[in-house]
Amino acid sequence: MRRALPTALLGTVALGLSLGAGACGDGTVRVDLRPDEGATFRYEVRITTESETVLAGGPPQVRTDDVLLVAEHTVLGSSDGGVRVEVVLAEPDGQQRSFEVTFDRGAQLESIAPLDGASNGALGDLGLAELFPAAAAGPPDRRLAPGDRWQVDALVDLDGAGTTGRLSGDGHLIELGVVEGRDVARIESEVTLPVRSVRPSPDGELLLDGTQVTEQRATRDLADGSVRRATSTTVGRYDLTVSPPAGTTSPPVTGTLRVTVTSETRRVD
Repeated sequence: MRRALPTALLGTVALGLSLGAGACGDGTVRVDLRPDEGATFRYEVRITTESETVLAGGPPQVRTDDVLLVAEHTVLGSSDGGVRVEVVLAEPDGQQRSFEVTFDRGAQLESIAPLDGASNGALGDLGLAELFPAAAAGPPDRRLAPGDRWQVDALVDLDGAGTTGRLSGDGHLIELGVVEGRDVARIESEVTLPVRSVRPSPDGELLLDGTQVTEQRATRDLADGSVRRATSTTVGRYDLTVSPPAGTTSPPVTGTLRVTVTSETRRVD
């Protein structure tokens, strides 16, 4: 199975109200994503993935993997109609995967589509926070004050082919501060995403049907809402069915899969 891809805490932070770009005199700020068209952000993403697979009542198969990825986000378009971002994920073996992530004008995640010609299997074992950390919290496009909360509720196209899932949860603006001379906001969120995907496997075809739950803490730049650092934990619980290759008469094999992905994302540009 391909490992999931999407942080240190604030670090040296001068807490308290910081009225720079994105803040105004009443102590409110905007933390939704609003980058300039053509802007590029680079991230290092350290990931630990633990999976447990149980097939047909057999013994659990446990696997743990660690990986360091480089993610490059390029803003393809930013307007009143929304934001489109190309995400290129580079793996240690040189392989790359590309996606287009779209937010609507209300700053809600709208779609995730592969750009390399291959289906992403409705995210498969990718968590939103590992693929694109700004997608998980979904802050609204209005001014917020420390302590404010908001609801996340969006129907998301997960593969560019009409496979949809409802992203739901809530976010919380914890505090404002300064990190390395930049005005930032610290945000916590928890979101749930149903996942149903079909992907090839060595034994035929694998159907996953379950849910991903992501808890995230992120530090956002008040200048444009981009993520500077984030830590996240995504837990996926799935029922799985392995169908035999076409032309064979073997019965499908059923089981369960639990995947836990912990990640630390750090901006490096």
